[in-house]
Formats: sequence, structure tokens, C-alpha cells
Amino acid sequence: MSPQHFQDDLAEWDLCTGKGLISDLDAWRDRYITEKVAQGVSDKTRKSYGEALTPLIEFAHQYDRVMDLDGLSAKFVNNYLMWYQEHLASKDLEAKKISNEEYHQVLSNRKANRGKNDAKLSIVYRYEKSLSHRLTVLKQLLLFISENNKENKDFTPIFKYFTKIKVQKRSTDFVTENELEELIDFMKHWPEVYKKHFSKSSQRYAYRNALIVLLYCLSGARADEVISLRMEHIKESEYKDDHGTTHLFYTIAYHTTKGDKYREVVVRREEIEPFVEYMRAILPDSSYVLSSTYTNGTYTNKKMPDVDMWKFTTYALKAIGVNKSGRHIIRRGYATKELADGKDLAIVAMELGHTSTNTTFSAYVKNNPELMMKREVEGMKTKF
Repeated sequence: MSPQHFQDDLAEWDLCTGKGLISDLDAWRDRYITEKVAQGVSDKTRKSYGEALTPLIEFAHQYDRVMDLDGLSAKFVNNYLMWYQEHLASKDLEAKKISNEEYHQVLSNRKANRGKNDAKLSIVYRYEKSLSHRLTVLKQLLLFISENNKENKDFTPIFKYFTKIKVQKRSTDFVTENELEELIDFMKHWPEVYKKHFSKSSQRYAYRNALIVLLYCLSGARADEVISLRMEHIKESEYKDDHGTTHLFYTIAYHTTKGDKYREVVVRREEIEPFVEYMRAILPDSSYVLSSTYTNGTYTNKKMPDVDMWKFTTYALKAIGVNKSGRHIIRRGYATKELADGKDLAIVAMELGHTSTNTTFSAYVKNNPELMMKREVEGMKTKF
């Protein structure tokens, strides 16, 4: 049996619905997402795939009456990427995140020479992360369609035009060592001052939110790893050094969102003990997640919305005079501090959950000239 006949036997669906491009894309998107769910992807990943394809459907409306899925080409994909970039730029301009000059620079990419069939990209994208994710999911969708349509339509040749998208690398933002220390100190005192900032908030949320941010700062964990952390995965441990001195720690087992496994890190007990003890006292039992929401006088054991923690962390940063946002900059700040203090790169990579030290180096050393200079100076001192 030939490969083509083998594919014919497996193919389940017609390439086109006969109702236009939007109907075609909607149908294949639903099939693709259903397939991903059957493969056991998480709800977060499923939602991410769906959101990545939503702009494509929006863009395709202008072509709905003039083409169906069979006419999809590299030029169509290229125009979609250009349109989406301009869409993001318009939103950033409206929010005053970019200047008029930067906005018009994005629009000028329309006139760039994009090579054969107007598809081989030679432009510089500003929104490389958003575009790259959407292009990756689109490629997966088109591969899925290619493998499952009865007409044996193959969209994979389109991919060759989109293998070398040049991107404008942004500098990697992170909190400095001083900013990290200020944030830690601020959070340690948060239960005493939270009413001045949020008069309607409660003590239970003050302790919870402060502990979450402290774990960001002291362990370098990813955002979702901390808000998904169960109290039973915070355990007392200790270490006796060569001088007989006992050092007290918490060993924390994070469920790694990348790779579906656990990794353990340690935090000195004195840094977070009052917060851990408070949460243990008020949560019904140790199986509850640290970030459990509280509704109608009871804990739900459902983790808090990720966006709420993003807003709180950004507020805390601004409250100490740091005009930066998000949680990942704290993770970068933690790694930068640990490396600057001389901790081995392999240890930091393990703490962060990186499978390769190359990832740690590229993200936290390569893009940080100040850190490289500090390590160079320290290296010179050891020679004398």
C-alpha cells in the first residue's frame, strides 16, 4: 500500500466545508483542539492554542467570500503576520507603550522587499514572541490538516518560507539585586501595612500574597509553579555543617509546568516561617493550594487567577519605586543575584528547572553585561 493510499484510509474530513474560508478554519481549528485534548494537554495549553488561532480567524474574515482553505498560500500567511504585528502596534500606541516613530517603523515593514512570491521574510519584527508563538501553532494546525484531509492537500511546502524570520531582540529586563532585596523587605512587612494600600483587603490575603511574592524572590520559581503549590509540598528540613551548626530550611517541591515533573529547592526557614505557619493554620488541610481563594466564608482549594497575582506583584514593585512589571523579571533577578554571588551555573539551572545550562546562560548571563563584568573582576582578584 502506497503512502498516499495509507493517508487516504486515515483521512477523516473534507478539506473545505463549502461555506467559505471562515467556516473551513473554524472546523479545522475545533478538530485540532479536540485532538490536542485527546493527547492530554493541560487546560492552560489548550486555551493557549485556541487564543493563538483567534487572530487568524479575525484576519481571514476579509477573504471569506473570495477564497476557501484550498487557496491558502504563503503570501496569505505572510500578510496575516504583517497584519497581526500592526494590530499589536496599534494597541501599544493607544496605550502609549510605543512612540509614533516606533509605530510608523512597524507600518513601514509593509513596503519591505520580502523576496520570492512576496513571502520569504526579510523584515525585522518587533513582536517576535507573539508572532513566533502564533506561527508555531499555525504550522501545527496546517500539518494536522495536511495529514487528515481526504483530498491530500499538503500545506507543508508553505513552511519553507517561514524558517528564517529575523527578529529584533529586546534587552532582557530583570530586577536588580537592590530592588530584589527591597521587594523582599517590603513583603515581609506587608501584613502590617496592607490596609494602607488596600483598605478592603483581608489579613488572610495579605499573608498569602506576601508569601507568594517571597517565594518568587527567594526560589526563582515560575509564576504558575508558586500559585499551584500545595502546602504539603513545603516541608521542614535541616543541614548540619562541618562545625556542627544546624541550619534550618524549608524544602519546597514545585510541580514544573514545563515537563510535568517535580523539582526541589530550599529556602532558609527564617525568611518565610511566619507566613508558612499562618497559612498552615488557616487552610483546612495541607492538600490545599497556597493561593486558594476564599468565598462565602470557606476556602475553595482553587488557585487564584494568575492575572490577580500579576497585578499584585506589579503594584508591589511600583510601591517600592520600581517601574517594572510582571513576575518573570523577579525570576531573572533571582538568577542574576545567585550567579553574581558565585553560585555554580549548574545549580542555578537546576533551581530554575532548566534542562540545560545553555538556557540559563543565554537568558541570565549573556544578556547581562553588568553580571559578566562583575564575574570578570572577581576572577581577576583570585589571580593575585
